Amino acid sequence: MSAGRFLTKAGPPNRFGYGRPLPCWPVTEHLKIASMQYKVLKGSALFEELSEVYIRMEACNAAACQVMEEVDADGFAVATTAIAGGIRAFRFDGYHVPQNWHATEKKPARWWFPDAVESNQVLLEKIAMLPTVLPAEINALLHFRGGTLLFPDKDGYYDAKHLPILQWAKEYILLEFPEGRILRDYEPRQGMMPITELEFVLLADQIK
Repeated sequence: MSAGRFLTKAGPPNRFGYGRPLPCWPVTEHLKIASMQYKVLKGSALFEELSEVYIRMEACNAAACQVMEEVDADGFAVATTAIAGGIRAFRFDGYHVPQNWHATEKKPARWWFPDAVESNQVLLEKIAMLPTVLPAEINALLHFRGGTLLFPDKDGYYDAKHLPILQWAKEYILLEFPEGRILRDYEPRQGMMPITELEFVLLADQIK
């Protein structure tokens, strides 16, 4: 099972989310760009450590889902700095948006957040108290510090987001550094087994 940054009553999407975008840098020749996939097998220390984080992620998202249901929303986006938990916006697919809320995006306005008014004070306090899991926790477990996913903008610079993609299964965890990921002398942790792209695809299909 994987975890996502946008959750709805129908369930999470397939991909693991990212944290807040980093500043933009021009790409230079000394940066190593590669595509790497690993699997982490059940029974290894790393599998247990990552699984503990996943359990907390599920608990964080469950707490946020409870608040989502209290306001009768159709979904929520996790906190901006988090990979699980917290709420930065609620999704309303119909016309049942509560009073004293504001849209967080331009038309079509599906994402909303309560205004800072007295009538919303209790709800805002609940949102502020929601637990979260941060990207730094995953990065620390993987000893991953220098990698970034790159997206070119119109000026030729690259927007960076720093977190590998993980997918959880009962017997293994898949870890992916996609193409465009910068790897500055990254050394995999013990328990990270390199696999071919074909094996990665086959194992990922079993998770879906």
